Amino acid sequence: MMIQVNKSVIFASEAASMLCMSVQRVYGLIHSGELPAYKEKDSRAWKIPAESVANYIQKQMKERGTKGDGMNGRR
Repeated sequence: MMIQVNKSVIFASEAASMLCMSVQRVYGLIHSGELPAYKEKDSRAWKIPAESVANYIQKQMKERGTKGDGMNGRR
């Protein structure tokens, strides 16, 4: 499975949509350090490098033993 991201930095709501999870869960991943992100000075919005999302997806796929074939490891 390949996710194409046309931006180098995305917002939490965009990451939530890409990862099929709630924005609150994305914030939890950010705060736990599982999803690297940053805030610019005087900004309230978290900015997540697209590479962070791609790395998170790859890590989850390895942990679950999936290969991105849409079967989630089932046959």
